[in-house]
Order: sequence, then C-alpha cells, then structure tokens
Amino acid sequence: MDSKDSSGKIFVVDFGGQTAHLITRRLKELGIESELIDPDDAYKVCIKDRPQGLIFSGGPASVYEKGAPSISPKIFDLGIPVLGICYGWQIMAHLLGGKVESGNKEYGPTNLEITDFKNLFYGLPAKTKVIESHGDTVKKMPKGFVSVAETESVKFAGVKNDLNHFYGVQFHPEA
Repeated sequence: MDSKDSSGKIFVVDFGGQTAHLITRRLKELGIESELIDPDDAYKVCIKDRPQGLIFSGGPASVYEKGAPSISPKIFDLGIPVLGICYGWQIMAHLLGGKVESGNKEYGPTNLEITDFKNLFYGLPAKTKVIESHGDTVKKMPKGFVSVAETESVKFAGVKNDLNHFYGVQFHPEA
C-alpha cells in the first residue's frame, strides 16, 4: 500500500480566503495535525492520503462566477466528513444540488441562534456572537441537510447532514 497514514489529519481546502491559514493554525493549536491543500488537487490527495476530515475554507468568489474555485463533486463520495465554512459551505451546497444567491451581505459580528446542539454545536450556548463576511448565501439547502442555526438575515447559517457527515456554517468560527 503506497498511501500515507493520514487518519488523524484534517485537510483544509484553500478556496482563497484570508483565513485558510488561520484555520490550519487553530487546528494545530488544538493538537490536530492539519495541512492546506489546493481544491484542484483535493480529490487526488484525499484518495491517496485518506484524511480524517476536510474543511472547505472561505473565499472571496461567488460559486457562479466564471473561474471561481471549485472542487470535484466526487469528493463527497469518499466517506470523509466535510465542514464548509462560508464559501466552503456555499460551494458544497451548490455542488450537492442546493441554491446559492447574491444578497444578505453581512460583514462583522452578528448574533447566531442555535436550535440543535448535537454534533456541530455541541456545548455552545443557544445564542452566541459570530463573525460573518459574505455577499452570497445559500437559499436552498441540498437534499438531506437540515438547518441547526440562523442569524437575523441568514436562515441556513449552520447546517448538517448527519447521515453523510457534512456540515456547513455561513460564519467564520476560526476568527
């Protein structure tokens, strides 16, 4: 077998956001081995190295923009848990059949109201402040996802698909 044992490693897929390196640093501060990878190489790298999980970073693009960074949809068939942050959640929703639209621009702190604490928000208070920085938002979730948190203007600010271990947030927990 020529693949490395990356069973404890989390790969952070860098979609060009300013905080992709911060996500990796935060993971390392928690004692979690992590590595930044390019979205164009992610599928190949995941097949070879089989990480414990993936985090899709934020990014400045719109999923519908010509030349916007994307990832092979086959990545979702590998059985690897995925957390999408901001653009990462939007690209996940888009590739899995959801709908992303421009609007509901939010920049800076906002209030998040959590309605489900199993898995994604375990141990957090029902209301908390988060940092958002986005111009697009998911307007229709992909099949199998449920909303577990929202802000005043974003209905799907925290979502999960427990069956496939896919999660998304429209804010920046790393900030």
